[in-house]
Amino acid sequence: LELNNVGDLGARCLASALKDNQTITELCLTDNEIGIEGAQCLSSMLKFNNLLVLNVDARFRVCGSDKEVVEEIRKKSDFLLAHYLTSLNLERSNIGVEDARFLASMLKDNNTVTELDLGYNHMGVEGTRYVMEALKDNN
Repeated sequence: LELNNVGDLGARCLASALKDNQTITELCLTDNEIGIEGAQCLSSMLKFNNLLVLNVDARFRVCGSDKEVVEEIRKKSDFLLAHYLTSLNLERSNIGVEDARFLASMLKDNNTVTELDLGYNHMGVEGTRYVMEALKDNN
């Protein structure tokens, strides 16, 4: 669904449709102008389905600031704690040191994510260290 401008309404409908999904395993939502409301719906949906791969790079949130969406995802920790999610693309998501620390705390207890893209973020050495330590302990 890349480049379809689904927005918050489309994300809400998509989340509703995929809530009980047992078939679709990969979802790409880049360049869709999804804001905070859409992020809330999608992150809640993840705990109910068999989605294995989620691609939500920076263009995922054209509406609303990056910080607002990161905060929303932070509130919805099930985003990463979904039972089946194996691949997560957070490339160009403006993740800073504190965001990396939070992400690391979720990854430490998650044993399903096997592919993680954090390219082009702003974590620096300290943030990278947090994530590396979490992954070191992650089985």
